[in-house]
This record gives sequence, C-alpha cells and structure tokens, in this order.
Amino acid sequence: MNRFRNIVLVAISTSVAVTLASCGQDTASIQGADSPSNSDQQSHLDDEATWAKGHGELPSKIGDGLTDTLAVDATFTDLFDIKEEVWQQTEYDLPTGVWFSQEENSPIRGYGLTTGTQQAGSKLEIIFFGHTMDGEPVERDVRIQLTERDGIAKSALIDEDIIYVDKVKSSGTEIYENTLPEKENAAYLLSVEMLNADGEVEDTKLSYIYVPIPEANATLAFTESVYSASDSPATLVLHNEGPVPLSLGVDYTIEKQVGQEWRTVPLEMAFIEIGVELPIGGEHRDDIEIGGLSPGKYRAVKEVWAHGIDASFTLAAQFEIK
Repeated sequence: MNRFRNIVLVAISTSVAVTLASCGQDTASIQGADSPSNSDQQSHLDDEATWAKGHGELPSKIGDGLTDTLAVDATFTDLFDIKEEVWQQTEYDLPTGVWFSQEENSPIRGYGLTTGTQQAGSKLEIIFFGHTMDGEPVERDVRIQLTERDGIAKSALIDEDIIYVDKVKSSGTEIYENTLPEKENAAYLLSVEMLNADGEVEDTKLSYIYVPIPEANATLAFTESVYSASDSPATLVLHNEGPVPLSLGVDYTIEKQVGQEWRTVPLEMAFIEIGVELPIGGEHRDDIEIGGLSPGKYRAVKEVWAHGIDASFTLAAQFEIK
C-alpha cells in the first residue's frame, strides 16, 4: 500500500499539500460478556464453530535483523522541512523565503521535490508552480545539486546543474529530472538554490533522500504472553528495526485457536481511519480490551507496509487468556 508514501511534496499558497499521518495509540473496546446491550454478540461468541476462518499460519516478525550500519541519519527527522540547527551544519545557506514561501505574494506559489524513502535508480524531479496559466516570471538561474551524505556532512557531489528558468505555470513546470544512483543504503541531499545575476544565492530549498536496502525487519508482540480477563487491556507492540520506515493503521483483528485452526472472533470494533508512520527504531502500541474474551489461545493480526520497497506484511502476535 502506498497511501502513506509521499514521493513528491508540493507546497501551494498558504498550505502544504502533504498528508503526514500522525503517530499514536489506539484502544478498541470489547464489551463485557455480562453487558445487556451485548447479549446477541455474546451468543454468537459462544458458538465458535460458526466463526469465519482466520488467516492460517502467520509470522510474528519479518526479517532476520539488521546486518549493516544504516546510512540514514536520525537528525533529519522531518525529511522536507529540515530544522535550522541541522541546516546550519550543511554547506548550504539558510532559506530566506524570498522565493520558497507559503505567502500569497511569493513568486513561486508552490514547489515539488523528490524526498523521503526511495528505491535505487528511481526518478528525481523538481517542479515549480506559478500563479497563472500563462506563466509567472522567474528569470533566474537555478543551481541544483545532488550530494551523497555521511551523516550530515557531504561525502560526494553526485550531480550539479545550473538551469535558467524563465516562467513557471500554475499547472506546474518541471525544471529538473534525473535518476538516483544504483546504490543501496545511501543518503542524499537534493538542493535547489535561486541565484541572482551576480551568482549569489537568494533562497534555498533542501530535501533529504534515503535509499535503503530493500528489506524490512519488524516484530509484533504483546507485552505479556498470558493474561486473565481482569488484566484488560493487553498491550500490543510493533517494533520497527529498519532499514525502512513502516506504515500501518490502528486497526487489527483478533483470532482464536479453535481446534487445529484459527478463527476470527466476531467482535464489534470500530477504528478511526488514521495512518501511523513508524520510523526506524520506533514502536507503536495498541491497547486491546480483552475483558469480554473467554479462556483460550488468541492472536492479534495486523498489516504493515514498508516504505520504498513496495511490500506489505501480515503479522500475528499470540497471547493466552486463562
């Protein structure tokens, strides 16, 4: 699933057209067996043979663990809006807002740069947006650099171009296109510098690009393996070891082992449609109310998506109620 993966970020007018899914914790309630409003559901819960079949065999983890030191630098926590204290440690001038601004009177009302987690050899693109279909005058040289990074420091200049930009249209004008090197476990800065007639920098925009090894390593587990119904809630933890960020929802399903197979517990649970971005080294927790579950072996099933490698995984974490 690619719904949480942003390749080109565009800022237009006074808003940034980027949906950054918020991280957080979710609690889904399972009503107790003695709840009068839940009598019909409890009757259905008692008839386990009628439950829908579950997923079958599922792992609780993906990957065998990291074997390489990651090129990505945790300092770049926001890949597009780089903090000033980080920016000052690079070789680039700080932004002035003369050209790259969210103000209505900014000559360039929007911009798009490739950023974030990408695959080796994938497309690089820079787009400017003007105010009119006929084109907004820019009439500037634009210096574009792609540099490989060792932490924050530059380790190599990969590409440099100076492109004259006359006008940019409201529909978008592509000013640069290229491809990333065929190298994995690498990090880059893509820089855009607006130059005046004397070659002086008037404004700067940077984006951070990370090309991971195309794999994922994550574990889904409960904080305890055995619970009683009075222990509710049970805490489910997804840990992302890397080397790629993960995306997930706050939804999950609960399955019970009935005989030799897993069956889906027919619980009336409602989840908010929200996306969670899980960075490398991050954890996401779901508090699951288990007070309405009878004794037995259960598992929580959750789907996750890996950024930059176009892969999804279904994981299951087991627990027991005694």
